[in-house]
Amino acid sequence: METDFSESEAPEAENTATQPAGDMSTAVQRFSAYLRSSWPWVALVTVIVAVACVLRFWELGQHSLWLDELFSANATASGPFAAIRITAGDTNPPLYYVLQAVIGPFLGRGEWALRAMPALAGVLSTVVIYLAGRDLFDRPTGAWAASLFAVSALGIQYAQEARMYSLLLLFAALALWTFARLVLSPTPLRAAALGVVLAAMA
Repeated sequence: METDFSESEAPEAENTATQPAGDMSTAVQRFSAYLRSSWPWVALVTVIVAVACVLRFWELGQHSLWLDELFSANATASGPFAAIRITAGDTNPPLYYVLQAVIGPFLGRGEWALRAMPALAGVLSTVVIYLAGRDLFDRPTGAWAASLFAVSALGIQYAQEARMYSLLLLFAALALWTFARLVLSPTPLRAAALGVVLAAMA
């Protein structure tokens, strides 16, 4: 006896073919809903970050380098390996000196160039502080924390110095955020990310 499966299999094949399209449509709808619910916060954080950027890059290269900044300039003038050797006995973390030695040939050795990375780290810290406050508490708390840091006189001062303090603060904020995400939803990837951030601070 010959059995005809053509009619019964046709709807199943059609459903299988349309399933990826349905999943894509659902993903697009969810993303659109997220944007509709989140755009006020995205706009607010964008304004906060813009304020932080202006305050940290304003007249960045106007003042001459002072003693500790001259040490940073000397330590990073001969490349990353020389920076590691020079700072081996220093009490400060070496990552700033290595990064500055790498980007130095591209940006130059002037006041603005030596302070650009700390200023950028200060701006990025504003974003990470918002994310940490959002994940630990809620979006208003994150926005308030980012706003306070954006106009912090101490944060602006360290962001305008050719030293490692602003970069260290960025990694401290990253450590807080990655730790918060690890506690809220533990995964091996998040544990590894926290380990990398903590190692970068050493």
